[in-house]
Amino acid sequence: LTVSLPASSMATAGSATLEAPGATPLEEQLPYKTPVGLRFRPGTNELWVTLEASGTVAIVDVAGGRKIAEIATGTGPRDLAFTPDGRTAFVTNRED
Repeated sequence: LTVSLPASSMATAGSATLEAPGATPLEEQLPYKTPVGLRFRPGTNELWVTLEASGTVAIVDVAGGRKIAEIATGTGPRDLAFTPDGRTAFVTNRED
């Protein structure tokens, strides 16, 4: 279970420790970027997170508990969706 929390952070639950051993907490990897929309990419362990304040989408490896990429999207990304095969993502921006 991964949730967006107040204060620009996210939490992942599902194990006794709530994060991967030795991983940098996600709130340190995505500081002050205002996570809003969360979607798993079909067929993967990737959680895609719209980051409203930075105008980007972060791709998080949930199994490893780390950010693997960050993609510029435009101003105020809010939500995202994938095609059923997971090959294409669509992002809605609040201000573009």
